[in-house]
Amino acid sequence: MKRQKKFIGTIFIVLLLILISGLFSNANRIRDIEGMSFDYDYRIDSNAHDQHGFGDIEIDQAGVFYPKETFEIVLAAGKRQSIGTSNEKGCHRDNPKNCELYRVRVKEMVLFNNNYYKKSFVNSITKSDDGVYSFFPSVGPTNKNVAYNLFVEKGRKNFIKVKRVHGRGESPIIDSGRFPHFYDDEKIVYSNDGVIYQARNSEGKILTKEHWKSSVRLKIKGEDLSDPSVHPRLHSLVLHMTDKKDMHDYRWGVTDTSNNERYYFSLDLNKYARISDFGHATFSFDGQQVIGGGTVKGMKGTVFDFKRNNIDGNWYSVDGDKLFEHLSVSELSLITEGFYNFTDCDDVYHSYVESCKDNAHIVASVQCVAESDGDTGHKYATVKSRVFLIDVTDFSNPKYIDLVSIIENEMSDNQFSWDGVSASCFK
Repeated sequence: MKRQKKFIGTIFIVLLLILISGLFSNANRIRDIEGMSFDYDYRIDSNAHDQHGFGDIEIDQAGVFYPKETFEIVLAAGKRQSIGTSNEKGCHRDNPKNCELYRVRVKEMVLFNNNYYKKSFVNSITKSDDGVYSFFPSVGPTNKNVAYNLFVEKGRKNFIKVKRVHGRGESPIIDSGRFPHFYDDEKIVYSNDGVIYQARNSEGKILTKEHWKSSVRLKIKGEDLSDPSVHPRLHSLVLHMTDKKDMHDYRWGVTDTSNNERYYFSLDLNKYARISDFGHATFSFDGQQVIGGGTVKGMKGTVFDFKRNNIDGNWYSVDGDKLFEHLSVSELSLITEGFYNFTDCDDVYHSYVESCKDNAHIVASVQCVAESDGDTGHKYATVKSRVFLIDVTDFSNPKYIDLVSIIENEMSDNQFSWDGVSASCFK
């Protein structure tokens, strides 16, 4: 009996030693999203939370970084394509070819050789016919459906459609239009020919055309309206871009459709700087601010934030500055291994911005622009672009996560062979 106990005890000790050995061995291995393993000597830094985090993080003993929240994002992206010249064109603002919608989940950030690897999930939402492309997605408030802009190259026509976020089931064309915003379970706003329209669904039958009815939501005489966004709680407030045709003055406005009161945005950023042009804008996650791209002398393609003044109702710059310290061409070059570079990019523009789950995170298109595109001769034409999830908690130290690279890795495609143009986050 004593021998039996001694034998069992010996086996237990041996198994325990094997287990401990395995733990030490595995602690020095991580996996990236393609399942490849790396052996390396990793030492846990007690300050890693502050130095390397993406927002609030937790660190395990294998050196794997986890954001406390998972980010699910629908992204318009496409593989770059040669078009008769040495230049390659992909899915970006000035060239929507090959744009399709993809659902990307970002959860696990892995630090290896000073680079972050994303453990994630990707599925394809749309797969269009030749000459038909999908972009400008807007995820509905229940995260089940996504409205998007369908572009038909022949005739250069734009339409609004809806599809399930898992990629199965889609509606017929709902209406002609661009820039949809899926702000209610059964309501979408969009623009067409200078007018803001609303499509409303009945009986919850999102995928059948006969259950969608379109009507004019907002029309202002003498103004050309586009890019609508509805306040997340006060649905009577509609944010829009407006071109005063008689003055050729581009700016944002907010109209309360319950009483037709209109409020506009101050062009003065501060006493030294004035915004000369506005781009796409949306309400922030909580509706307290408006964030969008704009142009100030020496600061093109910059994201600003505005807040409503309780006295006159108009909107003014929050702090007289940009929303965060944008990365430069050289800084972006470091984190994208030269995708952004001074040979191709005279500047980078941040645009098509949207809050992502909270006010501390945004998604934005970061466009490499050239002063003159050799193919078209257009000034400040987009050469290529990516879409990033950006943590803007720290004004001076934003964290950029390249969402397009996740798709490339999941598709086992060449690095930096894709472009991205716009994105929308799960709520």
